[in-house]
Amino acid sequence: MTTPIRIDAEPAARAAIRARLAAGLCESEGEFACTVVVGAPPEPARISGWQVVQHPEHRERVVEKPNHHFQTGEPWEDTFPMRSAAGEYRWFLSRALPIRDRDGRIVWWFGTNTDVTEQRKVAEALREADRRKDEFIAILAHELRNPLAPVRNAVDILRRIGSSDPKLARIYDIVDRQITHMARLVDDLLDVSRIQRGQLVLRTEPCDLARVVGQTAEDYRSSFEAARLELEVTIPEEPVWILGDAVRLAQMVGNLLQNAVRFTETGGARVRVEQDSARHAAVVTVTDTGIGMDRALLERLFDPFAQAEQGLARQKGGLGLGLTLTRGLAQLHGGSIVASSPGSGCGSTFTFRVPLLSESDAVRASDRGGR
Repeated sequence: MTTPIRIDAEPAARAAIRARLAAGLCESEGEFACTVVVGAPPEPARISGWQVVQHPEHRERVVEKPNHHFQTGEPWEDTFPMRSAAGEYRWFLSRALPIRDRDGRIVWWFGTNTDVTEQRKVAEALREADRRKDEFIAILAHELRNPLAPVRNAVDILRRIGSSDPKLARIYDIVDRQITHMARLVDDLLDVSRIQRGQLVLRTEPCDLARVVGQTAEDYRSSFEAARLELEVTIPEEPVWILGDAVRLAQMVGNLLQNAVRFTETGGARVRVEQDSARHAAVVTVTDTGIGMDRALLERLFDPFAQAEQGLARQKGGLGLGLTLTRGLAQLHGGSIVASSPGSGCGSTFTFRVPLLSESDAVRASDRGGR
C-alpha cells in the first residue's frame, strides 16, 4: 500500500507555494494538500488548512465533492471562492487529475487552482447587459406598436373619403404596405423578447400539422407567384396529429416560406410533411433553390439579428428575427429546427421536428374532429 506523500514537499513545489503565500493568494500550505498528493486521498487532518480558506456557504459541498473523485479515480473539477491572506474571497477554478502507473493504479494526483474572479465579473456584467438589452427591446417594441393602429385607421379613412385620383390611391397602398411591414417587425421583436424572457405561452390543443402546413402554404402561394417562383407542397392524406398551437405553427411555416421567397431568385421551394415513426416525431421540411449559406452563416443563423452577408440578403433587409423566433417556437413545442446547405448559391433546407401525439390521443383527436 502506497503511503500518501505531499508532492509539495519537493523544493520546486514548496517554492511555488511560498510565492503564493508571499503574494497573499493563499492562507496556508493546506490549500494545496487536497489536490497534490501521492496514492490514497489525504487524511482529514491534512486538509484542515484547505477547509479554513473555504467560504462557509460553500465549504461542505467543496470538501465533500473530492472524496467521491478520490475514491473512483475520476478527474475532479469545481469552482468556488477561497479566502486570501488579506481576508478577501476570490473565485478559483480547481482541477485535479489522477496520475496512474503502468498497471492503472493511481500513484499521485496533480491539481491546479486558477483565479477566475475577474472572468466571473466580466461574465456577470455581460449577463446584466444582455438582460437590460432584452428589457429595452421589449419596451421599444411596445412603444413602436402603439401608434401603428391609429395610423392604419387614418389611412383607411382617407382612402374611403379621398378622391378617385389614382396617385392618391397608390400613396395609400404604399403607406398601408409599409405599416404592415413595420407591424410585422415589431411583432417579431415582441415575440422574441417574450421567448427569451420565458413569457410567451402557447395555446396548445390537438391539431393536424399536415392541415396547418397545407393551409399556410396556400396563403403564401401568391407571394411565390408574384416573384415568379414555384411552390410544391407534399402532405400526407392522413392527419399528422400533434399537440401544438396552430397559430404559432402557421407562423413558423410562414417564416420559412417568407425566407424562401426573399432569398430565391429562380426556381422555388418545396414543402413536405411526414411522420418519423422511429423518433415519434412529425417532420416539416422546406427546401429552396435560393442563395444558400456557407458554414460560417449556418453556425449563427438562428441567433437574434443575424444577417447573411451576401449581397442579395443585404438588399432584402429585415431584422434577422424570423428564424430566431421559429427556433424559439419549435423549442416551446418540445421540438427543434436545423438548417443545412451545400454552400453559397446551392439552396437551403430547413427541417423542424415536433413530437407526435400518442396513438390513443391521436385517435381521440380524430374522433373529435380536431383541427
